[in-house]
Amino acid sequence: MSRVITAIVMLLAVTGGAVFESCYVTHVCRETEMYLQSAMESYHEQDIPLTETCLSRAEKAWNDSHCLLNSLLIHNDTETISEHITTTMDTLQYDKENFPTECHTTINAIQVIRHSMLPHMDNIL
Repeated sequence: MSRVITAIVMLLAVTGGAVFESCYVTHVCRETEMYLQSAMESYHEQDIPLTETCLSRAEKAWNDSHCLLNSLLIHNDTETISEHITTTMDTLQYDKENFPTECHTTINAIQVIRHSMLPHMDNIL
């Protein structure tokens, strides 16, 4: 009987950890993506200071969660997103014409990570 209870407790712990991981990563990705979308909108409205603020918030949202994300995701994925955000900020500063392309690339990279956390059959197998 104690083995059955232990197995059930372990199953619940593993399932709870998986749900927490999926929810947390999805939340951080959506928050970062939201700031990047706001940056794109303010760029198209030619409000560069607001664009810089949105990019700084996106960087802060990602970097504040960086330590936990490194334990939940593959380290290279978290570093790649950090590098994309930094490159997007540099592009806004030095090469404004290519900012929308770079920002869109960063958003796509975040969406790939977010979709990999959803419980679809492709992600499970």
